[in-house]
Amino acid sequence: MPLLSPVFREVNFQRIRQLDEEGYQPATIARIINEQPGAKVKIFAPDVRGYLKLQQLGSEKMLISKKAMGGIVGSPLQSDQSDQFGQSGQSGQPGEPA
Repeated sequence: MPLLSPVFREVNFQRIRQLDEEGYQPATIARIINEQPGAKVKIFAPDVRGYLKLQQLGSEKMLISKKAMGGIVGSPLQSDQSDQFGQSGQSGQPGEPA
């Protein structure tokens, strides 16, 4: 993963969320994204809605538990630190094992 990926994800989410909160329709947000120089993938309104939904849910809790990942792929991600975070998504707080 490139070094700036977490920064890009956070800034992109904040910008898209701000446009959404200011009343821009998902189709308009998709058009703005598609009109950016270097846009390589066509984005549609459902993509914007799904992105906002998953980002919001993912900021509140773990979407896929460590146990579920182990059962599906055989082992959780090596960088998975989910045991260190509570289910509420508050970093630094001891929580239930995922």
